[in-house]
Amino acid sequence: MKSRAMKSPLLVSVIIPNYNNAQYLGACLESCMTQTYQALEIIVIDDCSTDASVEIIEAYCRRDKRIRLICNIVNQKVSSTRHTGILECKGSWITTLDSDDFYLSPDKIRREVEVLELHRFRKDIIAYSGIVLCDADGTPGRHLMSAETVPEGDLYDSILTRSGVIPRDFLFSKEAYFDAGGFDRELQIFEDWDLKIRLAKRARFFYSGIDDGIGYRLHGHGLSSVTVLKKLRGLFTVFSRYAHWQHYAGLAFSMLQQLLSHR
Repeated sequence: MKSRAMKSPLLVSVIIPNYNNAQYLGACLESCMTQTYQALEIIVIDDCSTDASVEIIEAYCRRDKRIRLICNIVNQKVSSTRHTGILECKGSWITTLDSDDFYLSPDKIRREVEVLELHRFRKDIIAYSGIVLCDADGTPGRHLMSAETVPEGDLYDSILTRSGVIPRDFLFSKEAYFDAGGFDRELQIFEDWDLKIRLAKRARFFYSGIDDGIGYRLHGHGLSSVTVLKKLRGLFTVFSRYAHWQHYAGLAFSMLQQLLSHR
């Protein structure tokens, strides 16, 4: 009697854009390498860094054959850099991770794949985990969500109005990415929010049960260094594309929170 062939595990592509984050790359890549879900393709796209980033990534490529380096010829900014990685990846399911962030839980991707299995890998399902704010040294602080309060299902209105915690670095299908139109490479800020709005029109979000999924590092660079006025302009640029009149109250409250917190 012939034995049944083992089914190959689902290949997940981790897309990591990098620009001058040499000091954080080690923690980022180590957290990918130590995931308990091993069927990973880890693509790091360097956007013309001027620090030691490329040398560090090349050293990690030699340590782990799942890691692949792509170097942009000219600086393309984060949206185009992520898009390049998605175009080049081999996995049918993808997740993104900024090179200054890291996975806190080694089970993050495995538990998200299990969510997809429950839903028979439908392309309209997105699996996500919790977010933990960390300081510049990577020390964990406040949890932004937990299994007791996490939203699931149709999150379109809450993502559009920014009235709840917006999932990040989730697991979604490559097909859904292109169906939604991909990243708008013209946007300089809030390009990830813009994509999430379009994904939320088509997909339902489900929580993995992992509260400490992503370590989101706060270090005064990136969006946290953008002026309040530029943030507000960016918010309205994206919001006005999709909003109806009933959404404005929700966004107004969110903007007030932004002004008070200067995030």
